Amino acid sequence: MGPSVPALRVGDRVAVFPAPGAWSEHITVPAEAAVAVPDSLSDETASVLLVNTITSRDVLRAVDELRAAAAAPSDSPLLVSGAASAVGKLIVQQARDRGWPVVAVVRSDRAASTVRTNWPDVPVVVSGSGGWQRELEGAVRGRPVPVIADAHGGPFVREILPFLDDGGTLVVWGDLAAQPWTLSTLELLMRELKVRAVSITRWATRPGDIRAADRRAALQIAAQHPHLLAVHAAYPLAELPSAISAARTSGTGTVLLKLN
Repeated sequence: MGPSVPALRVGDRVAVFPAPGAWSEHITVPAEAAVAVPDSLSDETASVLLVNTITSRDVLRAVDELRAAAAAPSDSPLLVSGAASAVGKLIVQQARDRGWPVVAVVRSDRAASTVRTNWPDVPVVVSGSGGWQRELEGAVRGRPVPVIADAHGGPFVREILPFLDDGGTLVVWGDLAAQPWTLSTLELLMRELKVRAVSITRWATRPGDIRAADRRAALQIAAQHPHLLAVHAAYPLAELPSAISAARTSGTGTVLLKLN
């Protein structure tokens, strides 16, 4: 511990981000990257404490700015795809904390059940079912949608864009489909739609006060909503195939590898 670091002590349990080389036995990180972890948080929760929450806050900063720029009415819903994912759940909760109506879009009935368990009053649409666009129209109820937060990507982008208000913005924060988009330029031009990408790889370039606020918020969210940071499963490295299988099938949480 450097002599100019007053907030931490040798022996403290910490979560760190960003921390290149974090799978090593020993690493050195800047003091600002380390957050003391309360005893009430498990190692599993601490391991996802920063990366997931910071991602969600980066997305919400973009959404907040875009809603303000569009002078969005207070009842304008935020459409969140991938809403049952580890980051998606954090986006939904914090959007609700801001008083925004949320409509969740998920890919399966199991993911829909996860959203309904956490927020019984949030409308949920399963995009893998027939007629889901009509269900989404009903959930939106004719209100303008200035921003959509999308984690699916791929062909789904073309299917969700019609729900975006003219001049609206698609905030892209994930690529669950891992497929190319199938859009024509005219589909964006005619309605002056915009795309804004948000990546945690750029978070280190944010101002220092924002990064500090994000770390504090991560601890607060963990204290208030610990279930949103719950880990689906943890496996030793020797059981890597089982971990991969769990990651492919869970759809609602993080799967960890434990090296020790």
